[in-house]
Amino acid sequence: MSLRNIFYIKFFLGILLLLNYVLIAQNKEENGRKNTNRSFNGSPSGPQIKPKNTGECPVKVPINPAGYDVFTPIQVELKAKANLIRSTQTLQFNLVEVKDIQLHIPAFKQFKNNRTDFTEDGEHAFKELVDKVRLFLGTDNKNKPFSLKITGSASQIPTSFDPTKPNNNLNPDGSSISGKTSIENNKMLAKARADALASKLKHLFPTLTITTPNLGDIAIGSLKWDYSHQKPLAEAIKKKDRVAMDKVFEPFQKDQWVMLQSADKTTKLVQPESVKMYMVSTTPPLKSKINGAETLVKTIFIVSENTYNKVGPTKTFGSVAERDKFLRKLNLKIFQFDKDSVSRWYLLGGKDEINAFNTSNYEEKTWKMHKLGINDLADQKLIDRMIKEEILKKYN
Repeated sequence: MSLRNIFYIKFFLGILLLLNYVLIAQNKEENGRKNTNRSFNGSPSGPQIKPKNTGECPVKVPINPAGYDVFTPIQVELKAKANLIRSTQTLQFNLVEVKDIQLHIPAFKQFKNNRTDFTEDGEHAFKELVDKVRLFLGTDNKNKPFSLKITGSASQIPTSFDPTKPNNNLNPDGSSISGKTSIENNKMLAKARADALASKLKHLFPTLTITTPNLGDIAIGSLKWDYSHQKPLAEAIKKKDRVAMDKVFEPFQKDQWVMLQSADKTTKLVQPESVKMYMVSTTPPLKSKINGAETLVKTIFIVSENTYNKVGPTKTFGSVAERDKFLRKLNLKIFQFDKDSVSRWYLLGGKDEINAFNTSNYEEKTWKMHKLGINDLADQKLIDRMIKEEILKKYN
């Protein structure tokens, strides 16, 4: 064999060895990529760490509670276009079963003096009472009709109130007629108030069965009315001092009430509505000055539902400067914190969103942000639990 042939054989063997080395190196690199955990934006983030329960991890204090401004570099390619792209992910929650629901509304006391009309506060309290009744009537009573019961209690303050007599046996200003007062008349007042409450409810819920107390069913308060109360009341009436009169009556208010209850025990299945995780991504990435250095933020930002709607469908801007100006016009700033080995980034704007983000307690923070339409898929289990707690509290 000639020297030239030997040379060519060695040359080709060398080429084959080199190709084999390159293939082995590429295979190792590919395997390395497959085994590397990646962040939300796709950049390598080190070995995978099993996330802990959200409630177990302390929250790292945000680098900057005030957020970072969207920063447009002075040197930026003028002809380069920039995009703003929206996206969402859906968070679904478990069915909630509420058992042993009972209607038990605390004593209702907001009536005008000597009358069955509500005070201004009473009007608001009555609306809340109606909402609770409506909620209760929307539960499952196993096809049985709902039945409500109103009970009442009277204080020992004597009054001349008598619904069988003209003007309820009161003076034109609503005060009692001197010499015609008794505790029994106060029992009449308590029954009349119970009947008035039932009448208002029947007007809103015509098919509802409501029972009211007989006069003999009205309880009498334990605090006795005597001369030590009568004397300062007479002086207050003489001076037309409403504050002094209310001060005399105040200790007796705990005994003057009507109460709405039901013996029915019901259930309710509630399917919480799904919510969206709203996100915005940018190309090219946003820049900001973080810790004094110009930083490229390659990520997808979580935003509120309000911001998502304001951003609108995918936008293409003539330049990075135009896109950044648009974001600044929406008063959006960049926020970031680390949780469960994951770096989370947000674009937030407005006092409510920023205050929610800066809440120190993580559960409270997550709930406040959820209420503002700022949801993170990583918090789905936590939000699901808090929604369940809210539903249980609502019905119980």
